[in-house]
Amino acid sequence: MTPWDLEKNGQKTEFDPPFPSAFALLAHFAKTTGGKEAVIFDDFDNGNTISLTYLSLLNLVKQTADFLTKQLGVEKTFAYAFTNRPEIIVLNLAAMIAGKIFVPLDVKRDSLEQKAYKLKLANAKLLILPSAGQEEAQKLQNLLPKLQVVEIENFADFQKKIETFPAGALHNPKLEEDCLILFTSGTTSLPKGVRLTAKSLLANADSIAKWLEFNENDRFNILLPLHHINSTTFSLTTLLCGATIVLSPRYSKSNFWKTLANYFCTGASIVPTIAYDLLSETENFQIHKNKLKEVRRFQIGSAPVNPSIAKKFIDQYGIPLIQGYGQTETSLRSAGVPMDLPKDEYRKIIDLNSVGTELKWTNVTILKEDGTECAEEENGEICVRGPVITPGYLDNPNENKKAFAYNWFHSGDRGYFKMLFGKKYFFLTGRMAEIIKKGGVLISPTAIENTLLKNYPDLKQVFVVGFPDPRFGEEVGFVSISSESMVGKVLEDAKMGKIKGLSAYETPKAGLAISENDLPKTSTGKIIRTKIKEIFGQKLWENSHTVFSAADFDFKIISPEETELLKQATQINNLAWGKNMESSLDEFTSRAGNGILIGAVDHGGKLQGSISALKTTKEELEKYPSYQETTGNGTLKTHNRKGDILICVAISTPPAKTHEANSIVREKLTPEGFENYINSLKDYVIRFHSKPKGGFEKGAEVIKILPDFRPQDQDALGFNVLMKYPTLSQKPAINPDASTGTQLIEAALLYAYYQKIKDVYVLTRPAQASEYFEKST
Repeated sequence: MTPWDLEKNGQKTEFDPPFPSAFALLAHFAKTTGGKEAVIFDDFDNGNTISLTYLSLLNLVKQTADFLTKQLGVEKTFAYAFTNRPEIIVLNLAAMIAGKIFVPLDVKRDSLEQKAYKLKLANAKLLILPSAGQEEAQKLQNLLPKLQVVEIENFADFQKKIETFPAGALHNPKLEEDCLILFTSGTTSLPKGVRLTAKSLLANADSIAKWLEFNENDRFNILLPLHHINSTTFSLTTLLCGATIVLSPRYSKSNFWKTLANYFCTGASIVPTIAYDLLSETENFQIHKNKLKEVRRFQIGSAPVNPSIAKKFIDQYGIPLIQGYGQTETSLRSAGVPMDLPKDEYRKIIDLNSVGTELKWTNVTILKEDGTECAEEENGEICVRGPVITPGYLDNPNENKKAFAYNWFHSGDRGYFKMLFGKKYFFLTGRMAEIIKKGGVLISPTAIENTLLKNYPDLKQVFVVGFPDPRFGEEVGFVSISSESMVGKVLEDAKMGKIKGLSAYETPKAGLAISENDLPKTSTGKIIRTKIKEIFGQKLWENSHTVFSAADFDFKIISPEETELLKQATQINNLAWGKNMESSLDEFTSRAGNGILIGAVDHGGKLQGSISALKTTKEELEKYPSYQETTGNGTLKTHNRKGDILICVAISTPPAKTHEANSIVREKLTPEGFENYINSLKDYVIRFHSKPKGGFEKGAEVIKILPDFRPQDQDALGFNVLMKYPTLSQKPAINPDASTGTQLIEAALLYAYYQKIKDVYVLTRPAQASEYFEKST
């Protein structure tokens, strides 16, 4: 048996494609259901919709195939650099029927040098890209003089460029010929080119169709980037069944449910990050609920899946999450949780976090280092074979030799199998030895290490690893035997986005200074990277949540999983704010999940205070009529990740000595009198915020007095006051001798500075108002 052979029920099985070619697939549905929608592009960014029937798709693909043939001549390979748009689907299919090879480039993450490297290695002679990329195209042509460039403004422009080309003769290439090269991170700093064929793609698409029970009535939302194997294969799966692709320009949290509802989608392929994000989109789900009844399942994978998040999602929305496993080299999925499991078995599989059973056109096993198969529940390397497997890496014989040892494709992932419900279920116990999987994107640690060492020559023995993150699956961190000050310098630059050569996605979010003796090593002195992750993963996670470490406190972002700290935060809040202003543990948990909750944690691990804040925009801030609507009833669900201002909405510290009460007879409440009271700084809360903090010469200034903004706050007579701290033109400092409350504000200012937010507001309460004024009834 070779890595490309398949055995089912003890018998060698040959791949029997549902269609002999991509052309045959399109021709069949153009003839039988020509007027049916094949592709719908929901361009919500520009308010446009583009629809292609199967007949129009076939004609466009044939014309594009002729265009590619004439542009490339005897050359085989072309590349493109687009965000999601229907042209990509047309180009992919055209390449498959013209005998050409397509190379998708990552618009956001590929630097100029990376694009040039990929184009050169793939021997691409044609680059198709948006008109806006003209400057970069010129630079690439300077580096690669023989490269042709075709610019496309939009889909209408694309149609115009190919309309003069006839739907001419087709090459009808063999299924075994290469048709796609995708680049994936390797254990070196340079990405590896993965060769894929029409056979491997069709085999995987057919596997997925059977696994996820696709049929002609499916309307499948493609929202992940089309330069990834995920969307490439799921697009082909949808067309293979005569179903409809609903293409989104990108993933959008706010548009997700709306798109599915508007087009009556039946499913989508998502990564764990999206499932995590959507937990806070209940309101949008409820708005569109009546038009979401067709959604049968979401396929989830491409990064570690958190069972607790998965169960919460399933319980909240009633939509099954079907986990799958695979990689680019297997043309996408090689294993998956069966769709037809009884409810109790499905819940057990979710609890156990299995990646499922082998699919129609794959064999999956667990191998020991000597190539023999592992026993049940024995850890080893997950290996795959079948017609879905890549023919090999591009011009990389050393990697090919390792990848296909013992006539299996070696995934680089560790796991085991267990017999459950009469089937062999597979489990992932460790990510690939070195590759970091962040939100479904593969990141090379070696590439980041090289970049760090280039930027910081004094950095000693740096090791980049992934550490657990509830939103992305894994985040980027590092350990180094350098000094605390050197590691601190790197982290400071990282927070400010100043590390040259690293995108925001690749930039480390945590770092630790350790001694050389702490590095786990083999008997030969080789560093064991997987052990670094095991030993330091939790500390890196804690480090990533620390805004600043002061003399008495660590100011850290509290996460929704830190129940003990959240209980303390709730208790402190309720003691400080009084009976009418009490909050629940659920509310504080929501704050931690939705917005920003910074805690002052003493060195004994006890919380000494917290500050709640959210990002928003000035426009959004002005439209809210009350404290409850500003804060989402205290849950901070109004937090806008893209907001350009920070507003602190609650600060709580343990009650100290009470303020001195006003002994003067209360006066009748009038707007003029109340404004004078606020400006006089008689109120201890307003006075607190007016004092300079963070090393700035001035404190917060009053922006607006908000009557009846929080009616239940009886001490403040329902008033809130919007105040603004000085624009963050310099890095704020935290004064270790100041009160806990002052240091919490300073920590919020520092957090904003690291987020590149210049304007920080507080929505505060004039706590002594009821002592000075009588409110008429």
